[in-house]
Amino acid sequence: MLLANLIAWPAAWFAARTWLKGFAYRIAVDPWVFVLAAAAALLLALLTAGGQALRAAGARPADSLRCE
Repeated sequence: MLLANLIAWPAAWFAARTWLKGFAYRIAVDPWVFVLAAAAALLLALLTAGGQALRAAGARPADSLRCE
């Protein structure tokens, strides 16, 4: 997740800055937007991995072996 954010942040900042230059009322792109997006992505990844881990921990091994 850290590597993905390090790659995505400069590209997103440049794209947002370039896109926002075309408007009559200009705003700055604040760093907290990127931090909030990274936190949301990390939370989603943790929830997904945690859900899969809980499902695997609660599964009965005999059922998995029976299907294979």
